[in-house]
Amino acid sequence: PLPESAGLVVAAVVAVLLIVAGGPGRYGAFAVRRWAWHAWVVLVAVGALVRLHDYVYVPGYGETFDELTYHMVGTSLMAGATPFGWAWMPPFPHEVLVPLRGIVMRLVAPMVAYPPLYSWLIGGVHVLAGATAALELKLNVTRLVPIACSVLTLALVMPLARRLGMRPLAGVLAAAFLALYRQAIGH
Repeated sequence: PLPESAGLVVAAVVAVLLIVAGGPGRYGAFAVRRWAWHAWVVLVAVGALVRLHDYVYVPGYGETFDELTYHMVGTSLMAGATPFGWAWMPPFPHEVLVPLRGIVMRLVAPMVAYPPLYSWLIGGVHVLAGATAALELKLNVTRLVPIACSVLTLALVMPLARRLGMRPLAGVLAAAFLALYRQAIGH
């Protein structure tokens, strides 16, 4: 795995290379806008590829269980049932210890500690992927939801910066940071 600062270093290098290769001010205002939008397209593509790299395997099973709760809550909401998920904090009206893929988890209901819209979105994708039960956990499909949301956010950074009156370089640097910063990528 890359060190924490690797994404920042890569973003800075990309920004410098883009500036040197024909950056702002070289051919007038139109060229600046065109250059910035070309850089934006490249950064969105790179950001999508970085997020899709090994998304099925990282994070590994057991490194975090929060994503499992979104499946459980979302799929139970889609079925019209009481939402349930895992939690170690008391009190919940209903709780049961269940072995799940080699780990004993405390499933609780009603689980209302997570935002319902995101859980519903994950549950909807989970059901569309063919899941018939909340504990099937089709992570290879449902992990695409946060990746899609992240890439959409990345794609909106440059237009938002321009809409707010910022220079093209500010939008490019913001997009480079979001595209390559390790904490924004998620793994």
